[in-house]
Amino acid sequence: MASLKVLQRAKHTIPTIAAVLIAPASQAALVYIEDNRYIQYENTNGEIVTVLPDAPFGDFNSAPTDGPASQFSELTSQSMEGRINVNTYWSDVVSTSVFNITFTVDEITQFSVSANFSGELYGNPSGELYKDGQSVPEFKREYTNTSMHERASGYYTGYGVLTPDSIYTLVFHTEGWYGGSEFYRFNFQTGEMATPLPASILLLGSGLAVLLTQRRRKT
Repeated sequence: MASLKVLQRAKHTIPTIAAVLIAPASQAALVYIEDNRYIQYENTNGEIVTVLPDAPFGDFNSAPTDGPASQFSELTSQSMEGRINVNTYWSDVVSTSVFNITFTVDEITQFSVSANFSGELYGNPSGELYKDGQSVPEFKREYTNTSMHERASGYYTGYGVLTPDSIYTLVFHTEGWYGGSEFYRFNFQTGEMATPLPASILLLGSGLAVLLTQRRRKT
């Protein structure tokens, strides 16, 4: 009788364990450490202007009417995305729009990054990921326009793993002068990692499944 009660409980327990095994994976959170985003340009009065976000790690939406640089970027607990742009006047003063965020994660996670850029005339669009102060070569993209009527454009994607014991910095940079026009759009996203279960729970589920199967065969 006791074994029958165990098996009856198993009918309810096994589906619960199965539900745990196929439950949606948890998603790691980005932990922001330092915000170095800015735009800098020469305005129509010949003054050098620097614009920062209203608050660290807040939305940065700035498109001044008196200058050629702009940035629209957003940070969430799982992603960083935005658009940075420079479209200079005929001036030898460099105008710049920079996305620069230092961060870590609260648990190990995969990530993906995608970006497209374009540029013409004099300018320098680039993108880079640093890990513990060192550039990660596979995520570095840079192009320099050095002459009139020279244009460049491209698109790239990348994947990797972030760990909570490291510090990262994601940088996207555009600058232009003498009419240089640069544009960068990017998206950085953490991925999903399966939550590991203790081996004892997996063995318990297997054992109950065997007991239930044998019981059904006998009846």
